[in-house]
Amino acid sequence: MNDSIIAEYLKSWDASVSVDYSQPVKELEARREFLKKLALGATAVVFADTVLANAATLNTPSWQSIAAVHLYLFPVSKNQPDAKSINATAYLKSVLEWPGVDQADKKFILDGVGWLDGISNKLFQNSFDLLTNEQKEKALRTVEKSQAGENWLSLMLLYLIEALLTDPVYGGNVNGAGWVWLEHQPGYPLPLKDKRYFNL
Repeated sequence: MNDSIIAEYLKSWDASVSVDYSQPVKELEARREFLKKLALGATAVVFADTVLANAATLNTPSWQSIAAVHLYLFPVSKNQPDAKSINATAYLKSVLEWPGVDQADKKFILDGVGWLDGISNKLFQNSFDLLTNEQKEKALRTVEKSQAGENWLSLMLLYLIEALLTDPVYGGNVNGAGWVWLEHQPGYPLPLKDKRYFNL
């Protein structure tokens, strides 16, 4: 594949982004504040019922590619949970379906997976989820060469961290696997299903 074709493709991705993601630090500060609160057990932004309902709807090509990105960024290991065991993809889908979600982030994430699959097809004639690990590495390294791609990967990592740290009642961090791995003792009392913040 000609490098100039890929470069033009990446430029067109950057040009298509309607939100200014040229200053990722500013965007990520708000997310970091959210994560601090989340780690303290103060808030979360998803509905666990929706996470369970979403499990059956994650078989579309886009969501399979997102799941593959999650698993590549947070892979299987015998000493830690992985993206699948913390329910990262269903968690993200629920976040994006929550009425209070930032619509620009939602569009950016969903458009981004289309661009990732486009790069994967240009490089390897396959969607991202069907690539080998070596090909996935090359595709992601190519994506991160654009500002939009770098910011897309940052958002994906942030939602992975949220899925790792959230109280399980909100749909991620299944059985507290992330807390166990990080040796984190959550505050008590933990929220009950009918006492989640959005039910009050």
